Amino acid sequence: MVTEAELREEIASLSSSVLEIEISRLENSVVHLRRSNAELKEARSEDPDPELKAAIEENIVLIAKQAARIEKLKKEILDAVARPGTEADVATDMDVSNLRESGTGDDGVWL
Repeated sequence: MVTEAELREEIASLSSSVLEIEISRLENSVVHLRRSNAELKEARSEDPDPELKAAIEENIVLIAKQAARIEKLKKEILDAVARPGTEADVATDMDVSNLRESGTGDDGVWL
């Protein structure tokens, strides 16, 4: 099992473009898990199979874990932008506005 410190170190070592790809992958996964849960809930209304309930609960846990990871990755990108001399600091094509709009980062003034 990976510790929190090991995960933070691994995330910090990745380039912002790799982090953005991982964020996109996780967001896509969350969309599919939510759609799956909606379908499972509909099926469960017709058939109270305990397996359906278990699948819904597993998806809820997985969605929460992936959402937390997305927020950590977004925070790392924003932190990298703030660090002078980093790849993200000098990248002119990096769009962090969508990260800020999602509510991540501090509530400071964005220039």
